[in-house]
Amino acid sequence: MIVARYLDNKFSDFGIVNSNIDKRSDNKESNKVDIEDIKNDIKSLDKIIFGVDMQVHTNYSNFENQVESKRNQKLNVSKGQLNSAKEYLQKEINNILSYIYEKEGSQKIKDAIEARNNYINNVSTKEDIQILDNGGYKLTDILMASPMYDSSNKNIGIDSISDNSEILEIYKQISKDMNEVSNVFFNLAQEYIPNDKLEKIQDALATIGAYYRNGENVEVNGFVYNYTTDGYNIVDIISKKSLGNLESFLLSAQTNMQKSMFDVLDIRDNNTYNSNTKYYKESKYDSIIKDILSMKETKIQEGVR
Repeated sequence: MIVARYLDNKFSDFGIVNSNIDKRSDNKESNKVDIEDIKNDIKSLDKIIFGVDMQVHTNYSNFENQVESKRNQKLNVSKGQLNSAKEYLQKEINNILSYIYEKEGSQKIKDAIEARNNYINNVSTKEDIQILDNGGYKLTDILMASPMYDSSNKNIGIDSISDNSEILEIYKQISKDMNEVSNVFFNLAQEYIPNDKLEKIQDALATIGAYYRNGENVEVNGFVYNYTTDGYNIVDIISKKSLGNLESFLLSAQTNMQKSMFDVLDIRDNNTYNSNTKYYKESKYDSIIKDILSMKETKIQEGVR
């Protein structure tokens, strides 16, 4: 499914670098870093069209395959399950970022950000290259893959996916949801995630992907869509209903059932028709309620015996 594109650009090969690295800071901080400070660090990264270097992130494809396998096993994912998965993943993003800062040290990461910005702006020094080649690329890649980083390509190519404006709106919603949790972030940060938690994260990512891939009762901009896919791309919209009308229908059905239940109780207990039930006609709701009441009374009588 074309949900959020990350171009597979390869970074330049700087060649052999002297192993005696002149680090800007050798002090690893042990204090926790506030998540807002982490977000500010991420926002200080210059915008680029972010791509994943497969030579740096060697486990990338394996992670994607595991999520894909889980996604193929999920059917009929509800909006509630979607929201739960998103909430869980958004919380884990903050937890993982905090852990990375604790483990690697805030100053080391700030040095990597400065070196990456210099590289982006073509003003890299030898020191910058040494920092990037010794973990700086990986660290800044993780930060750039997070939802906090406003990359230049978060929605790149979406407008050219389809000529159908409604399908485009669905793709934009998919892109928004996927960017908010960023499977690429978890993929790149997997070395900082315990195996048991990694599996839960992959399952949550699969839930989100399955919700949109299955194309059943997908809510977008106040409408509920059902559509077909070829497994990755939306092929055709089968139906579209206003969410407002649907909610109105459900509310009306609930009100009718409540009214009908009270009418049946009134008739049963008082053996009379009140003003609201003078011309009472049994509905399908009444039949169901009468059956339930009858079953309940039978059980009570059996208990008395």
